[in-house]
Amino acid sequence: MTGPNILLLDIETSPHLVYSFNTYKTVILPDHVKEPSRALCWAAKWDGDPKILFKSEYHHDYISMLTGIRDLLDECDVAVAYNGDKFDLPRLRQQFRLNDLDYPSPFIQVDLYKVLRKHETWPYHKLGYVTEQLGMTGKVAHEGFMLWRKVLGDFGEDEQRKAWAKMRRYCKGDVVTLQDFLDEYRHLVTNIPAAGLFVEELPTVEVPACPACESTNAQRRGYERTKVRRYARYQCQDCGRWYRETRSEMGVSAS
Repeated sequence: MTGPNILLLDIETSPHLVYSFNTYKTVILPDHVKEPSRALCWAAKWDGDPKILFKSEYHHDYISMLTGIRDLLDECDVAVAYNGDKFDLPRLRQQFRLNDLDYPSPFIQVDLYKVLRKHETWPYHKLGYVTEQLGMTGKVAHEGFMLWRKVLGDFGEDEQRKAWAKMRRYCKGDVVTLQDFLDEYRHLVTNIPAAGLFVEELPTVEVPACPACESTNAQRRGYERTKVRRYARYQCQDCGRWYRETRSEMGVSAS
């Protein structure tokens, strides 16, 4: 099928572990933090594909988990999440940085939370609330914060094992719901490139200079696509900067 590779994803993170003398309206300073939050797991699927991918720090080693989602983001043209611009994708990039993993190649971000808030007003804009009102059933019920404590091993190995089974269902269920949500609101998403831009590669052109370091030691690496235009994309081999041609190679009529 011709069209952009659209990845839907959801991550779950651990809470910060902190020391505090107070239990109400307390202020947490940097030296109060014993262990900062980290990514615990992720679930993802390709748009239209029923297969759901999943990795966690419990079922895999931590670097393998991070590399798994980094490689999927590197492959995608568009990444879709709910509140992903503020939470999922910045948190993943932070974990890539902390663990000496390169960022994936550039991709378009679609935040369905922003799409919803732009076009509709609901009493609550949480994914679970809206999808329940719309009759979508992918969200998995759980016991709240206690699930995270069990996942982290606070109540022993047996409870941890059972908690991770539920966490896996919960995280994967969010991606199922995300697909339903995207299908419902796809017509309101304006930054997914048109399918007509994803045809066979056009002949390569002379490499333009890197805008950061002016080097011409660059590799042609696919295309950057807007809604209806396509631009040759490059990565500088000297400084690592990604950039594109200033003129598009082709375009299509807006649908």
